[in-house]
Formats: sequence, structure tokens, C-alpha cells
Amino acid sequence: LYAFPLAITCRKQDGGQAGIHECLRYAGPVPALTQACQIPCQDDCQFTSWSKFSSCNGDCGAVRTRKRTIVGKSKKKEKCKNSHFYPLIETQYCPCDKYNAQPVGNWSDCILPEGKVEVLLGMKVQGDIKECGQGYRYQAMACYDQNGRLVETSRCNSHGNPIFLQCYTFAVFDGGAKMHMHILSEWREMKAYRSVF
Repeated sequence: LYAFPLAITCRKQDGGQAGIHECLRYAGPVPALTQACQIPCQDDCQFTSWSKFSSCNGDCGAVRTRKRTIVGKSKKKEKCKNSHFYPLIETQYCPCDKYNAQPVGNWSDCILPEGKVEVLLGMKVQGDIKECGQGYRYQAMACYDQNGRLVETSRCNSHGNPIFLQCYTFAVFDGGAKMHMHILSEWREMKAYRSVF
């Protein structure tokens, strides 16, 4: 029994190189770095070749099987009859066209649509005009197959698009020295310069 090392690379959907942190974040656990294999010895158990897998009925979650049998003198060897080490039947899930979209990461800040922005009294805060009004927060979606593997978002159709939530931002001034931005029920304190009107 030998173990051969495997090379693992992280790729984007377009085939380009990606950082390993992206794969670890979105694609699940790293595959095994070694894979067991066996070079037959003279006294090893002998079997027929595996049959073709049985057909699938199209249902997600269905399994298909393939078989093999013990041949020759191996039929008389007890170790060859041990199905844990020498299985005679293999099963695998049938291909499935059902995919599951799951949210990934945090919600974005409240983003106001163009043309719907109210400027707060023309006040400048650290060089930026602070805006308020009704907008949307977004969250990315990832698409997974029935085995929990990350697949192209297009397979989830519209369910793979980012999801959004309506939000409203407004500002409250505390003595002109501090400003609080409100996004839904989330408060963040921001330092502001005193405004002179």
C-alpha cells in the first residue's frame, strides 16, 4: 500500500489563480494531501472488473451501484471475503440538478440609490457629505450542490443573486460634536467636526 502526495491549487471560476484563503473560506475543507493506492501482489485477492453503475431514476438523493465478484482461488480465502477491505458493491449519489443558495459574509452598509439622497444641511464631516435616506443592504449568495460543494452561482438561477434588505439611514447630532449614523437597529458612533452655519 502506497500513498502518493497530491498537488492542491486554488482556482477562480474563470480558471485564474486564487488565494488559498479564498478556497478555505468558500470551498470547504482542503482535500486530503495523500491518496491511498495499491499495487497488486501475487497472493492478493482477485476480482472481476467493476461493472458499470446502474442507471439513475432522476430523483435527487437516489443512489446508483456497481458490482464485482471474487474470482479464482480468492473465493477460498477468508480475507478476500471481508467486505470492509474488499467491497463487492460500491454506491454513489446520482447526479442532481437541485442546488441550494446560501448567504455568505456580512450585510453591506446601507447603500442609497442615486437621486434619492438627502444631504444633511449641506454639512461636511471630515471632507465627506453625510447622506441619509432609504436604501438597501446587500448580502452575497453562494450556490452549493446536494453534497455541500461550492458550484457556479448560475446553477442556482435567481437564487444565487445577492439578497437585499430595505434600510433607512439618518443622523442625530449630539451637541454638534458627535454624530450617530443609524442603520436599521445598528448604531455606530462617528467623530464629526462642529458645523458653523
